[in-house]
Amino acid sequence: SGSAAFVETIKAAEPITSAGTAVLWGIEQLVPEEVASLGGIIVGVVLSTLGHRGNGASSSRDELELATSSQSLLTSSFIVLLANICFSFRGLHQKLFRSTPQGKATVVDDLNLQYRMQQIGCLLLIIPAVFGNASFPPRVLHYLSTKGVASRLLL
Repeated sequence: SGSAAFVETIKAAEPITSAGTAVLWGIEQLVPEEVASLGGIIVGVVLSTLGHRGNGASSSRDELELATSSQSLLTSSFIVLLANICFSFRGLHQKLFRSTPQGKATVVDDLNLQYRMQQIGCLLLIIPAVFGNASFPPRVLHYLSTKGVASRLLL
């Protein structure tokens, strides 16, 4: 449960990633009120992280569990941080698109903009998703051939 809480804490830090991305790309400049609110998020993330560290007493079994779960925790943290960065770039892209004449709300409403963004994301990720799991296509073809479905589809 500590691992899940830590991942949720990192997910809560997404506004920091979004603000950092917008500032680095020169889209926005933060005003003092925004900096103060981001500071509050940072304090909350730090407190939550420190709160899930445990009571300080540890046994050799606890240390073994910590060592075995560290790789999983690092992997989960990396994936969540990468997702935060992707969300930030998606928001940045939408903001840049909305500032063009083709992106005005009178030309493309919010629903269609979200639909198109999701459609582009699916098209970009379908090939890695299917071929990233190399056993998936052969398993499907084997299943279809053993059930006689493939021969019916090809005829």
